[in-house]
Amino acid sequence: MCQFLLMASDLLSVVQEAGGDIDYDFLRYVVTRHEPSDAPQIQMVAFMRSLFRERVLTNTMLKSTAVSDAGLSKQTLYEVGPRELLPGQRMTAPSNPSIPLMARSRC
Repeated sequence: MCQFLLMASDLLSVVQEAGGDIDYDFLRYVVTRHEPSDAPQIQMVAFMRSLFRERVLTNTMLKSTAVSDAGLSKQTLYEVGPRELLPGQRMTAPSNPSIPLMARSRC
């Protein structure tokens, strides 16, 4: 998170120096690679929510090999195609049509 905030700050400072109007109300954070049974992670998510309040999305993205693999290739889940997933993974449609396709590991 710190790395993202530093990168975003650098990028937005360039926009501001060029005369752009900066409004941070559009930023939202999603907790990724989350393990809801891990006590330290629960504490950290609670801390982030206390700092950023409603800007931290309620739903989290659970830890999965698909998320890890996408991170290793410096891509998001939305950029990784089904053919690029490791064997044993597949793209599945979520029950809510407003949520994009998610990569899930087969059990």
